[in-house]
Amino acid sequence: MHSPTITALLPALASAIADMPDPRKNAANPHFKNKYADLGEVMECIAGPLAANKLMVTQTMEGARILRTRLWHVPSGEWIDSVMELQAEKAGMQPMGSAITYARRYALKSLFGMVDVDDDGKRSHTPAKAAKEGPPPVQPFGTVEEAVAALDAVKGRDLFKAWEERVRMSGFSGSDREQAINARNAKMDELKRAAGGGK
Repeated sequence: MHSPTITALLPALASAIADMPDPRKNAANPHFKNKYADLGEVMECIAGPLAANKLMVTQTMEGARILRTRLWHVPSGEWIDSVMELQAEKAGMQPMGSAITYARRYALKSLFGMVDVDDDGKRSHTPAKAAKEGPPPVQPFGTVEEAVAALDAVKGRDLFKAWEERVRMSGFSGSDREQAINARNAKMDELKRAAGGGK
């Protein structure tokens, strides 16, 4: 179930999930003799990415059996719901509390596609992060000789524009600037000839 539109929520959710580590198995279940990530670990994994993307989660009980997990996109008010029916093994508040904690943990893990891991919880999101962060920043040249030498690797107009931007950032003056301009003009003529425009 979700709000009438979730066009703002979905990109924010995708961005948040891209930055979420999977939770570490930091707790032990003596009954089943296995390890698992407890609720605190799951909450720690989601807190930063949610806040960075203006998302928040609420988990509320409806009656004695229904847990509603709602993911909100704060700026737009859009939301999506996950509803789970609790199955307490015994009557009483303590078994019910355990069932609620168990349900909260699994609802969050399901919502964000998380799995418990044995290592430091860092899963690979390199492509997603690279797409979000973009290309590395352009750096100025240290010397005009370095700038002229870099022209050898320029094979197209896009790379040529990047080279020009690096030269501009370098702030060459006097004879260095003249040398850079001459090298630039020679390279431009070369590119024109290669494109058939220098006839």
